[in-house]
Amino acid sequence: MDVFVQWQGRSGEELAKTLSPVGGDGVELSTISNRGTKVWPDGSPETFCTDQWCCRFRSIGSAHVILHKQIVRLLDRIDEAGLDFIKIENLYNFDGEPGYSLGQGGSQRDWASLLSAQIFAYTDVYIREWKARAQYRKQTAAPLGSLMEPLVACSFFEVPRRTAG
Repeated sequence: MDVFVQWQGRSGEELAKTLSPVGGDGVELSTISNRGTKVWPDGSPETFCTDQWCCRFRSIGSAHVILHKQIVRLLDRIDEAGLDFIKIENLYNFDGEPGYSLGQGGSQRDWASLLSAQIFAYTDVYIREWKARAQYRKQTAAPLGSLMEPLVACSFFEVPRRTAG
């Protein structure tokens, strides 16, 4: 999960020293970023940072799930550490693939490539369905419009139409 905090410091290392101890209860701090740039661990000290930080926590162990009660306790510990959390984002996997950005240094497939693969899969299904309907039309001499309307109506894609002119 991502916890966004407002903090006036300028170093990811400093913030990590404050946040690392609030882990526990099956959750640990894994990365800190600022303006989309990883600043901890192994961040560049020259990175210009604002006062809003994204702190990613991950589940420890084999569960790979952070429960709601763990989130509430984590936020309580962050508050007790004197930090102001301003937003949280729960991170989810879909079919074993992350449905969120991994940020700098991430090693798994990113969401954009997964989406691209899904679009190609849907396109393939669409083309096979269209070919099957066209073959049926040839065999039965059914009018094209009556066979294509249900396909276009249930399609995930908008079919570009030519205009006269």
